[in-house]
Amino acid sequence: MLLLPTDASQCRLILHDFIATVHPNLISKKLRPNYSLGLVLLSAQSTVMRTVVTSTSSDTPQTNASFRHYITIRRKTNILRVYLPAAPGRCTTWMTTAVLEAAESVVYKVCDTLTEFNSQMSSEDQINFPVVQKNLSGKIIAVIGANTGIGLEAAKHFARMNPAKLILGCRTYEKGKNTASLIEKETGFTNAESWPIELEDFSTVRAFAERFEKEDVLLDILINNAAVGLNKYTKTVDGWETSVQVNHLSLALLTILLLPRLLETAKSHSHVSRIVSVSSKTHFWTTFKEERMPFNQVIHTLSSSDTPMEHRYPDTKLLSLLFERAFNQHLPSNAPLIIDAPCPGLCISDLRRHIDETPYAEALKLARTAEEGSRQLIYAALAPTTQDESKGIHLDDFRGAFLSQTSIAEPSEWVLTEEAKKVQEGLWEETIAILAEVDPKVTSIVQKFLHN
Repeated sequence: MLLLPTDASQCRLILHDFIATVHPNLISKKLRPNYSLGLVLLSAQSTVMRTVVTSTSSDTPQTNASFRHYITIRRKTNILRVYLPAAPGRCTTWMTTAVLEAAESVVYKVCDTLTEFNSQMSSEDQINFPVVQKNLSGKIIAVIGANTGIGLEAAKHFARMNPAKLILGCRTYEKGKNTASLIEKETGFTNAESWPIELEDFSTVRAFAERFEKEDVLLDILINNAAVGLNKYTKTVDGWETSVQVNHLSLALLTILLLPRLLETAKSHSHVSRIVSVSSKTHFWTTFKEERMPFNQVIHTLSSSDTPMEHRYPDTKLLSLLFERAFNQHLPSNAPLIIDAPCPGLCISDLRRHIDETPYAEALKLARTAEEGSRQLIYAALAPTTQDESKGIHLDDFRGAFLSQTSIAEPSEWVLTEEAKKVQEGLWEETIAILAEVDPKVTSIVQKFLHN
């Protein structure tokens, strides 16, 4: 049983992750994500039946007491019931044919794929794709957020491929040192180094990037993995809302400051360098429409204490995805550098350490482990695979791509709109303006290596 709470943000987190896991394109535009939904998944006999009812009866789950209208669809061996909130003054809206048909469309599609989904759950190899393997001899890799979760597991995978150096970007030197010891113990790899970087402090981001120049260290692959999921408003030492700085601004600063080094390495090694900007399908849950915030003041608006924290994690993942796409557009098309944005899927990791996981108990049973999620990062850094190439997918296809399930995927519908393109460029300009005040090198790097 997958039972969702009435809290809007919690409902969206579980329902959208569940549907996206089954199939990323199932979420109907009419239901995305302005509505709170409840979903009960039950087993049933092989019949096909659908009903639309209004109920205040006891069969409505107690935890979903505010849900009175629901749609029950029995299809094949599954029953799914979508509960619609009976908010004051909105009952007639919820019971309109258009909304009900939209909900039915979504649930029917989920039902049709549940048999396949359940069979996949019994085969780990079908859901959790194999780790892409390549010989990384001579390569230098930096993993940000390397001491825990999918960052740690990605670092282990890279270590097994024998790179020349593995740089562990952690909040403190001690955490990185302990991680290097753990990696050596589990993989036998001895060339992992601890480089401290605290994304809540721009000065440490600058110091991290400057170390490459001071020590004349090249860089083939940069994994921008670290992120936080917060539900309370806090500020960093630099004055920005914490998740806005950690999930977007600091990683954007690091990306730009390391751009010359990545391009230099590509030229020196005669190959294409890679930036992996870890993304999330939670960006489907939100938009930066004009009625919500000015297109050229998105970062300042989100960082304000007046902006609710409810959507903060999805908002910051949309920020990072739009920046990744803008960075790719401003990068010359023939540049020996590719940036892409993989979604690791719903994973059990420390990212949720600031969130009450009780409502997610059932959904987390379907979640990937951190190791399984990290395989998506490895794919993003090393693709295309032989299998990709056999399908006609080549290296340049990954430029600016959103990735999911070890393949190139479509981002949210809104990201592809003309409005989003305008917001994306406004976000680029706003980001560069902010970061130029942090480090004057940003301006010169953008002018030298990126199109206006």
